[in-house]
This record gives sequence, structure tokens and C-alpha cells, in this order.
Amino acid sequence: MNGRQSCDHSMLTAPEASAVRVAEHESNLSDCEEGWSSCDRSKLSTSELTAAAEAEHRRNLSHCMDGWALCDHSKLTQLEAKSVATAEHERNVENCKNAWSACEPSMLTPTEAAANAVSRHQHNLSDCMEDWGSCDDSHFSPAEASQVAVAKFKNKISACRNGWGSCEVTKLTGVQAVEMAAAGRQHNFSNCKDGWAACDRSQLTEQETSEVTTAEHQRNVSACEYGWQPCDRSKLTASEAIRVSAAEGRNK
Repeated sequence: MNGRQSCDHSMLTAPEASAVRVAEHESNLSDCEEGWSSCDRSKLSTSELTAAAEAEHRRNLSHCMDGWALCDHSKLTQLEAKSVATAEHERNVENCKNAWSACEPSMLTPTEAAANAVSRHQHNLSDCMEDWGSCDDSHFSPAEASQVAVAKFKNKISACRNGWGSCEVTKLTGVQAVEMAAAGRQHNFSNCKDGWAACDRSQLTEQETSEVTTAEHQRNVSACEYGWQPCDRSKLTASEAIRVSAAEGRNK
């Protein structure tokens, strides 16, 4: 009934064979309406051929409206071709507005081209303020150039404050360098205390080292209590070992 090749029609009763023929016909009709290569049009009735052709036409129209490569413009009616052209134009306007590579500037109207130029300028201004590689700072007004310079400097400050690789210490003033160094040490202390790999213990003070050691010990105790890894039982005190054993008994 599902049309598999392993079917042996000779083993079917007459009613079963009739039911199978109906199922196979319906499956073939569905294949034709969906455009599958397994479709055998020679087995369709006149009305079914018409239905399959209509389904194929609707599918092609959908492909054209969505801008798919499967679209065959030659099969569109005059009215459909106009609708598709409108959809293609709107899609191109959107592509240009977002500075996507599929944009075709030559297809824009003068009004759309002017709006697109403004949109691309704003996109580029945003890219430059975020210090992205796609930035082109050669077309800014003096005010915009100043705005971008301030934004880039703030980005550098933020990078240094957070210990990111894009930090350029040489571009900081003396006071800012001192502030960023302090922020960097605090950031490192936080990494060490939270157990992150970015921790540099050589930068810790004696007090900070003590706090980090305490935090590490507490994390190990919690890991052992909850059965997490890594748990190092050799670092537990006697009372902690008893507490961990009791927790394991409760979790069984």
C-alpha cells in the first residue's frame, strides 16, 4: 500500500490488488502535483493532468515571488510577471538598504537611490563607531569624524577595562593607564576567584591569593557534595569529608 518495490502483486487477493492500484495511483498523482521526478504523467487522467499542471504553475509562481533560481519567468502570465517584477524590485530595495551583496543599484529609482545612499552612509557610520573592519572613514563630515574618533576611543577604554586583546595601552593618558591597570588587576582577581582559565596568579596580592584559595576550596567542597567533577577528596577536611559522605548517601 505504501508503493515500495518489495511489493509482490501476485500474492494479493482481488480486493487487495484493487486497493493497492488505487493507493499507487494516488501516490503517483501526489508526486506529479509536488513535482517529484518519480511522477509518471502517462498514468494520469485528463483532469488529473490539468490539476498537476495547475500545481506546477502555482509552484513556479511561488519560486519567482520568492526569488528562487528555480523560477521560470516564461511560464508566468502577464499579470503574474508584473507581480513578480514588483516583488523582485522590493527585494532589491531591501538588499540595498541593508548593504547586502545582492543589491543592484542600477535597478533603483532616483528616489530609492538617494534613500539608499543615506542608509549606506548610516550603516558605514555605525560600523566605524563600532570599529568594525568594514568601516570606510573617507566620506565623513568633520562632525561625524569627531563622533567616530570619540566612539573608537571609548571602545579602546572599554577593551582595556575588560582586559580584552584589542586594548591599546599606548593610546591612553597617564591617568587612564593607571585606572586601566587597576581595572585589569581587579578583572584578573575576579577571574581567579571564579576559577576561570584567564587567571594570572602572579598579579595577585597576598590578601587576594588567600581569598582565591578559599574560593577554590569551597568550589571543591561543593563539587564533592553534589557529585560533580572535578572533585579532589584529598583536599577535604575531616568534617567536610563526613559531610560529603552524608550527601552521597542522600543522593543514592
